Amino acid sequence: MVATKLINRSSRSINMEDSMLDYFFRTYNHGQMCSDISYDVEKDEILHLSENFRELTGQHCGQKFNQCLLFIKTIIHPEDYSTFLVRLVEFVKLDRAKMAIDPKSAIRSFTFRVNDSKQEWVSVKLHALMLSSNTLVGIVHKQNNLADEEPAAVSAREKEILNLIADGNSAKIIGDKLNISPNTVITHRNNLKKKFRAKNTAELIKEAVKSQVI
Repeated sequence: MVATKLINRSSRSINMEDSMLDYFFRTYNHGQMCSDISYDVEKDEILHLSENFRELTGQHCGQKFNQCLLFIKTIIHPEDYSTFLVRLVEFVKLDRAKMAIDPKSAIRSFTFRVNDSKQEWVSVKLHALMLSSNTLVGIVHKQNNLADEEPAAVSAREKEILNLIADGNSAKIIGDKLNISPNTVITHRNNLKKKFRAKNTAELIKEAVKSQVI
């Protein structure tokens, strides 16, 4: 099996501010400094696939995938590929200078179905960080749609706001998108913090991901 590449201060193949990577892993991977996929956007080349990702998709560790998009197309559900591609292109075109200042703006989440090792379609969520070095780092969480595993009191509106918060949107931007006031967004956010027993927004997102609400 190929050893999982760790991205940390002592061993890093990607040039990026510590604060951005630290925020990403702390928020989306329970503090673990390990990615599931690293992708060179300019070369369309996969730099790294973790053992977990390979096992999920049933790919052999000895296989080498030079073209990431071609690889994704082989495992993603046909109905999800076009949407995934559009969102990825939009993501790549985001302002890199802004990303360096605000780590949250450099993170996007993609939900799609993949053909797993049992040849069954499973829903996964890819949390991706776009680095200034034109490299995308991603962490994949297998989705579980069982309602009893979600916090019972989380409404559809709250889940919608949670996803927008996780995408790095401010209260004002979320309010504009949902046609509600920023104060209403803040109220929802504070209520969600109580439900997830979170001290801050980063912890809220972490707990929501852990509970598979987003």
